[in-house]
Amino acid sequence: MHPLAKALAARGVESFVPDIRGHGASGTLGDIGYLGQLDDDMADLVAHIRSKGVTLPLTLVGHSSGGGFALRVAGSPNQNLFVRTVLLSPFLGVTAPSTRPNAGGWASPNIPRIIALSILRNAGIICCEQLPVVAFAVPEKLKNILTSQYSFRLLANFSAHRDYRADLNGAKGPLTLIAGANDELMFAEKYDEAVKGTAAKADIRILPDVNHMDVVSNARVTAVIAEDIATR
Repeated sequence: MHPLAKALAARGVESFVPDIRGHGASGTLGDIGYLGQLDDDMADLVAHIRSKGVTLPLTLVGHSSGGGFALRVAGSPNQNLFVRTVLLSPFLGVTAPSTRPNAGGWASPNIPRIIALSILRNAGIICCEQLPVVAFAVPEKLKNILTSQYSFRLLANFSAHRDYRADLNGAKGPLTLIAGANDELMFAEKYDEAVKGTAAKADIRILPDVNHMDVVSNARVTAVIAEDIATR
């Protein structure tokens, strides 16, 4: 069981951990069928959960790039599917002051290709978006089980919009952002700056002596986060 899901279960909170398309066993590793497919998947997932008789309000939780995607959902028409959104060490995009250059060395983007495909999309030409545009520092022996690169359309969809502040302004429900002070991929102390001046109802918590992965893997930290989710 996922450490955070385990901590939530200990507090009587049921959780659903989707295998996001483009990761793991869902679809093509590192790619999706079209930009927007993940948004459709999220709506389908909630519809499936509701069809099983679950009537309790839902909270959306996302970590890292998943945190950026959770913010994307929170500012979209799908936001009404959830009563609250929790962002864990979220990647808000390359323009956010909270993002370290190249995510602290974790990501190696192909900037010319990203720019070229963005120009084509803005011109209404949708082609070649299955091409990889960013590689991640995944150990060679794990590349068969971890996503080592994203296509243009997966990168664009599994994240906040390029103007992440528009997502923050569009989010009507409560947002909580939790990150570790020792985050190696993000400047945790700059999340306040990233959110400042937007209409988002955001509560930001920076946990001392916690790194990027601790928020979803360290039992002591996941207990703190699970308590926040369960009681707020």
